[in-house]
Amino acid sequence: MRLPAVLRQPGEPPGLVAQRPEVWLLAVPGVQPQTKAQVRTLARQALRRLLSQCLGVAPQQVALVFVPGQAPTVADRWQGLALSISMGYAPGVVAIGLCAGGRLGIDLAVVQPLPDWEPLARLYLGDRVAQQLAEVAGGQRDQDFARAWAAMEARSKCLGLGLQEWSPARELHLNAAVLEQLPVPPDALPVGAPPYVLALACSAPHPGAGV
Repeated sequence: MRLPAVLRQPGEPPGLVAQRPEVWLLAVPGVQPQTKAQVRTLARQALRRLLSQCLGVAPQQVALVFVPGQAPTVADRWQGLALSISMGYAPGVVAIGLCAGGRLGIDLAVVQPLPDWEPLARLYLGDRVAQQLAEVAGGQRDQDFARAWAAMEARSKCLGLGLQEWSPARELHLNAAVLEQLPVPPDALPVGAPPYVLALACSAPHPGAGV
């Protein structure tokens, strides 16, 4: 049974427990705006450091594999369990998630006004969610849309699905991943950053993940 996720402080070492997700929120230093490539490089360096602490090897010995459009994977196991990795990016912030013995997806979304929220919601979140969003005021709608979008993205990442239009079959599939909304502490964000929401989704263990 999956345990509730742990939100770690920047620089705090991993404390892995089987099927308990751990998430780090890292402020991205440097001159803004940074390119996606620069942010991704910093995030991958941080991920490699975390994995080296989990596995007890030097960072350069971690067998990380990066494939465009897919979550990073690592060949090494922790106490016989496969490690699932998920990463989320937002302006000035990176989220890194690890889970031993289960599949994980995380997503960060900025809370901000979106003039085209309604067609986006109907296309990717479904008519029911779009109607719920239409019934709340603008500020609350911005928050609710960000939470719904982050939840959809986290579940999609967990299950290895790309961004697709909503359908009853897709919603049923996405609901197989257990969702958890995590608070985003203001001190984890760069000064002047907008508010964010963070969603985490987990599903069944990886095939062959061990016991």
